[in-house]
Amino acid sequence: MPLLSLAHMCVLELTPPEMVTTAAEAGFSGINLRLSPARETDPIYPMIGDTPMMRETLKRLDDTGIKVLDIEVLWLRPDTKPGAYKGVLEAAAQLGTRQVLAAGLDPDLARAADTYAQFCVEAQPFGLNINLEYMVISEVKTLAQARKLVADAGQPNSGIVIDALHINRAGTLLEDIARIDPSLLRYMQLCDAPAQAPDSMDGLRFEARHNRLPAGEGGLPLRALMATLPLTIDISVETPLGGERGKLPASQRADILFDTAHRFLAGD
Repeated sequence: MPLLSLAHMCVLELTPPEMVTTAAEAGFSGINLRLSPARETDPIYPMIGDTPMMRETLKRLDDTGIKVLDIEVLWLRPDTKPGAYKGVLEAAAQLGTRQVLAAGLDPDLARAADTYAQFCVEAQPFGLNINLEYMVISEVKTLAQARKLVADAGQPNSGIVIDALHINRAGTLLEDIARIDPSLLRYMQLCDAPAQAPDSMDGLRFEARHNRLPAGEGGLPLRALMATLPLTIDISVETPLGGERGKLPASQRADILFDTAHRFLAGD
């Protein structure tokens, strides 16, 4: 049965052990963990190596049956050096996931493809797949660019992450998603948003990071999107809430996100 996973970005104030407990209490079967910060303001958790927090996280995973769907985020930067994320890859393997997310911050896409290939090669001994997410607020902005980068890297453990918000803001056609080799689509990120995109890059960044809507509450063509994806695809609910709901305690936000995602996926 596919996992329904709570993304760390929705409740980033929680430590990884707290994530496990909160997700389990809300009804989720999986979690995403951000072990490599996406921004300088992100918290850094002591999860690399045999740390007390890693041991507590593993214990709670075992106690609850929650699975780690994926770990994030490996950045394709101009100055990324081999081995830069070795500790993150080791932690991902220790946590039992097979999925790691990467994103592009290098405007030289040929160099980014080399870095991505390097990530894939380094991940293979750990049994990990490196899944590339494209978004207009990064340097890998379109599905065409993501597909070319993955093809140029030429690694068997490559993949592409479909984020319901980012594909819409990038103008991706659903028929183009349907043409992706299904073996590259291991999980997707679910959220909703108004049909009309923000009119600035700052607005797009704010929406993506702080102001998404639960599935079924916005204007994105989510049912048509789901119909193009493999039936068995795992789903990460990546929906950082804004407004008054964004001020609620993490446990209440998790409850809202599970309930709305469950109803949407059940066809209600």
